[in-house]
Amino acid sequence: MKKESSAVISIRLDEKVKRILEESRVNLAQEAKAHLNELSQRIEFRKKLEELTPIIKGKVKPSKSGFAVNSVREDRYEMH
Repeated sequence: MKKESSAVISIRLDEKVKRILEESRVNLAQEAKAHLNELSQRIEFRKKLEELTPIIKGKVKPSKSGFAVNSVREDRYEMH
């Protein structure tokens, strides 16, 4: 399995904030990693969505009025 490389960052926190977090036994490194990983995933998702939006808008046409209602009714009828 390929091991991903890593990078080291440092941040400067207000001493009061650090003290409060440490007193509450918050693992600063773990919390920072989790937040930054989630943020990077959201950024990647947004980029992919921006790439797909023009494709979807150009090829997918809106459904006719009442389509959803009729489709649900048909599914319900077929289930009984």
